[in-house]
Amino acid sequence: MGVVLLTPVVVGVLCVVFFRLFIPAAWAIGLVDEADARKRHRGAVPLVGGLAIFSAMAVGVGGVLDLPQRYQWVGLSVGVVTLVGAVDDRRPLRALHRLVAHLGAGLLIAIAGEIQITSIGNLLGRGTIDLGLAAVPLTVIAMAGLANAFNMIDGIDGLAGVLALVAIGSLLILIPGRATEHDLALLGGLAGAVGVFLVFNLSSGAMRVFLGDAGSTFLGVSIAVALIHASQLGAMRPTTALWLIGVPLMDLALTVGRRVARRRSCLIGDRRHLHHVLLRRGLSDRTALRLVAALALVLAAVGILIEASATPDMWSFTAFLLVFATYVIVVERLRFAEVSRSRSRRRTPVDHWDGAPVDLLESPLHREEAHLGEQSV
Repeated sequence: MGVVLLTPVVVGVLCVVFFRLFIPAAWAIGLVDEADARKRHRGAVPLVGGLAIFSAMAVGVGGVLDLPQRYQWVGLSVGVVTLVGAVDDRRPLRALHRLVAHLGAGLLIAIAGEIQITSIGNLLGRGTIDLGLAAVPLTVIAMAGLANAFNMIDGIDGLAGVLALVAIGSLLILIPGRATEHDLALLGGLAGAVGVFLVFNLSSGAMRVFLGDAGSTFLGVSIAVALIHASQLGAMRPTTALWLIGVPLMDLALTVGRRVARRRSCLIGDRRHLHHVLLRRGLSDRTALRLVAALALVLAAVGILIEASATPDMWSFTAFLLVFATYVIVVERLRFAEVSRSRSRRRTPVDHWDGAPVDLLESPLHREEAHLGEQSV
């Protein structure tokens, strides 16, 4: 139990140290997010959140815990994801190249790290569904998917970090007594690092930082590893994991579904994520953060209750699908209401912006939504 309590403290202190080291270095090498017309923040902000969190975890965990070799392979794979994200933060990479790196890291985790989704539970009420040869491919897709889910949702201060804390905190509630001390210590260390990041991220002074792609993808892969590991060891059921990452998962699924329906590449970004919709409804960044965090907490609480009550997997999965359907309806109605208001303000099919004829479907709202973000997809 000593290492479980010690690890978060050590990692948290190291995270502060690394932030103080990396922030001036970021200014020196230009690893900063410059403000522009598309972004809501003012001034340039260092993109070192992910690098500091990963470094604190690597040094702190390495100094406190004696981990098995397969855990070291997981750490190496997560490090690759973080490094690719840092390179992308400094000089944007093609989305396909990032995806290949995420898939490669997921494959290494599945094979060398021995973290695999071998069963998805009794979803159909006819017995446990074992994946067999599909275990590794599904694991790789899950790793890459959650990395990009957290990258997509990282659009306002604190959002990705808070959603990560919801998932980590829920796991820390569910798995004590069912997982090893190493597992609890790793989760505690990650929670400590993310907590320190949020203090820096939500500040308004010179020490303010962003996660960057390095941080959002690091968190996504790390949480995917934790959820898969816990669910396959029997610490919780696979369907419970859906509830703990409900918001980023539903946002990812709706985004991909929308792009496929519009026959657009899933790798081409837009501004139609949940936080974009809320911000365009007039909510402030902090209000949108609180609203999304509250939704995530409610979903996680439902998942914990379902796990504690031993609700059959089939009913848990069905309930989650109903929640997702409701989410789609609400988000799309909010988005279309904004589109309708934009059209109602312009009665004619063609108008002029800056002297050039523009169709209604190319209004500033639609151009903003279709604009490819530099930091995420």
